Order: sequence, then structure tokens, then C-alpha cells
Amino acid sequence: MKLKLTKNQFKIIVESIKKDQLKEFNLGGFSIFSLSPQLGMVKSLIDLFNGGSLTSDELKSELKKVKEKKDEPEKKPKIDQIVPRPVKVKQKPIQEPKVIKKPTQDVKPPDNILIGDFHVYYISIESDFFRLIGSDPSEKNLWKSDADVRWLMKSLKKIDGSYENVKKVAISVGSYFEFNLNDPIYLLVEELERVFPNARLYVIQGSYGWGFLQGITDYKNQVSDYYQEFTDYEVSLVEPPVGFTQDPKDYLPIYQKIANSLDDISI
Repeated sequence: MKLKLTKNQFKIIVESIKKDQLKEFNLGGFSIFSLSPQLGMVKSLIDLFNGGSLTSDELKSELKKVKEKKDEPEKKPKIDQIVPRPVKVKQKPIQEPKVIKKPTQDVKPPDNILIGDFHVYYISIESDFFRLIGSDPSEKNLWKSDADVRWLMKSLKKIDGSYENVKKVAISVGSYFEFNLNDPIYLLVEELERVFPNARLYVIQGSYGWGFLQGITDYKNQVSDYYQEFTDYEVSLVEPPVGFTQDPKDYLPIYQKIANSLDDISI
């Protein structure tokens, strides 16, 4: 005997399937309850019954099992069966090793160096211990004919690092720009201490009485005041000064005397 559904029962099943909820209805006196997860199984059992593979009693027995399975409370896993989720450990960002900056210069300078304007070229020829960084006048070698405080500062700032090997630095500035008392000497000293952290600093007192400096004939006024400011920042004066001359770009005897003074402090 096949299980026949009325039109109204079929409509209820269809609407219940659309809503994913099988409402209670009656099949030959047997009640089917909300079996949402088992709808496919119920439909298969009805098909088997209609095909003659199941008897009425067998159908009722199978439907009862489906209902009982539906009504079973959800089993929660035991504590020892719960697999804990892996805990994500927030890793600290990898820090790059500290890089010690090296100077951008290709050649390490001598231990005792001369930097600044044209005076250092002539003094370097006469000195046994003080040298130019390089023979060609350039920012890289920190000297040129008309170097002044600002040019030397600019050149030093381009050195990204320091030269710890340098022991003594002799500077010659002031003649160009007419011993300008507004020169930022303290800033120049700061840059020198950054680039040459282990060096003693000395300043060579420049020349006057030539070219555009012909109007300056007395060392005691502006010139001496200019170099005195260096001593305020612990820069030592080199004696004697180049001083008055009508042609400083020549091999003057005074350059030999200044070179001897520098060599004496190098011993």
C-alpha cells in the first residue's frame, strides 16, 4: 500500500522546505515533526515506501529514528577533546643592526691636516708633519684658494661620518671676506668637532695688506679680534701670524716659521 499525500499536505511540505522548516503534519495517522536537517532523509524514505521497498511499519520505524535523532541534544566535546586554537604571538619587528656611518671620503686623511684657504698650500710644503687631505683644491679635500668660514662649513657637512684617526687640524680662514666678525665661527667649530672628534684644533692667523685687503694695515684691531673669537671655543692660535704682506701667494719665509710651529706641537 502506497502512502498517498493530499494536495494540502503536499503544499505544506513544499512551503516548509522553502522555509527550511518541516512543519508538523500527518501521514496516515503518523506525525512528522520539525526535521530541518533531515528533510532529505525523510523524502528518501517516502520514495522507498512508494516504490514498495518499505512497508508501512518499516516507514514508521525509520521516521521515528529520524525524529529521535533530531531531538537528541547536541553533544559537546569533553574538555580533553577540545583542541586549543594556536595562539598567535605578536612578533616584534626585526631591528636592523646598528650601522656605524663611515665617511664618504675615498681616502683616509693624514693624522695631522691643514684645511681652509690658500695659506695651507704653502705651509704644507714647508711642514714635516702636517699635510693636505689631497693636493687638488676641492670640497672633498677641504681647501681652496678663497675658502672662508661658510664654504668650509658647507664642505664639512657633506662628510657623512667622522675621522677618528685625525689628531690635529690646522685651519686657515679669515683673509677672504676681510676678517668678518659676523662669521659663524662657533658653528664651524661644531662641524669640525663632529668630523674630527679626537682632534685638537688650531687656527692659522691670515694675511692682509694685499688686493682688497690693502686697507687693513694694523693687526691689533679687526684682525686680532677675529682670531681671538676662535680661542673662545678652545681653538688654539698658531704663532706667528702670516700678517702684513703685499703678495701672500708666494713662498714667503713666514710660511716656514708657521710650519715649524705646527711641527713642534706634533712631536
